[in-house]
Amino acid sequence: MPLDFKDPKVRVAVFGEQVKQFMDSDIGQYVLQCAQADTDHAARQLMDLDPTDTAQVIAIQIKLKVAASIESWLTQAISAGLQAFHAEELE
Repeated sequence: MPLDFKDPKVRVAVFGEQVKQFMDSDIGQYVLQCAQADTDHAARQLMDLDPTDTAQVIAIQIKLKVAASIESWLTQAISAGLQAFHAEELE
């Protein structure tokens, strides 16, 4: 039976595969490396920061959260795609 690309499960499965291919690509690796570099840089900044400088602490925490979220978003998309793929296989 051919795939129905209008089926939401199929669309999620295809999107997950596209995200996986993106993460495996040179561009995807670059994005992940940049996020890791930002995380490392922000962590070093936190170590030398005056803990009473609330504004600076918050700014660095935001940088850390954004950098950490990038990989998480991509990984979640791949996971959702795999789940949709397996659900489609079972039907």
